[in-house]
Amino acid sequence: MKLGGDYGGFSRRYMRMHFLELLEKIRPDIIAELHDLVDDVKQISINTGINEYVDLYNHLRGTKVESTIIGWAKKNNLSPWVTETAIFCLIFWSKMDASNKYKDIEMRMIFGTAFFFINPSERERLGIDFCNDKIDIPAQQLYKKIPLFHFTTKQKYNPFVTNRKWYKNVMRYLFEKELNKYINDLEVEAKKMKAIKTPIIRNKERFEWLVRYQVCGESFNQIAKSVYASREAVRDRIKETAEWCDIKLRPPGKPGRPRKK
Repeated sequence: MKLGGDYGGFSRRYMRMHFLELLEKIRPDIIAELHDLVDDVKQISINTGINEYVDLYNHLRGTKVESTIIGWAKKNNLSPWVTETAIFCLIFWSKMDASNKYKDIEMRMIFGTAFFFINPSERERLGIDFCNDKIDIPAQQLYKKIPLFHFTTKQKYNPFVTNRKWYKNVMRYLFEKELNKYINDLEVEAKKMKAIKTPIIRNKERFEWLVRYQVCGESFNQIAKSVYASREAVRDRIKETAEWCDIKLRPPGKPGRPRKK
């Protein structure tokens, strides 16, 4: 599993998205609690006439809705960035619920969407810390210089004189040649910016362990026994993953919320 692009190292944004994905999978009841606030957000939007995502986000700060979300996050041992994500999720859900088409859209996807919708200067103005990603700045610098990939050829297909199979093979060869050149040239640019290859995470279960420890209240020992690993290995992976996601681990003696039976 590679959480980020091919270059630039791990992306905290992708780490957090994966954490949210597993949170929603393991504890759907917690996300359902958040969804219960959708009607409140709808009403605020109607009363104020505010419809834009960023403006509505800004307006919700300091309201009872935000206080409720903060309480929801603390109750579940979730970090402040989850609170910020949750507000955007509620805004998104409030707009999509009218059609019921997107009612169950993943929190992870909204998190990723919200990140791309808001430019860095606007995030800074609003104090939004969606990811604090060190690779964002060079990635954006390179993105501005990236040309679109175009493939053109002067080699025409004439069924009277050209074999179909031969022509398709030639076109595939020319296309792959141009595509590889396009990708290689951009990787050279990334390396000039001192980008490093993003390593592959072999133990992707570590994110599930983090949710089980942080939110579900399981201990290192309980998780270790269930996955047939040592307590030390599980503890170290959970601590490392929490650091990647910028999640402050709960004290070992403070349980999370047990699953509803």
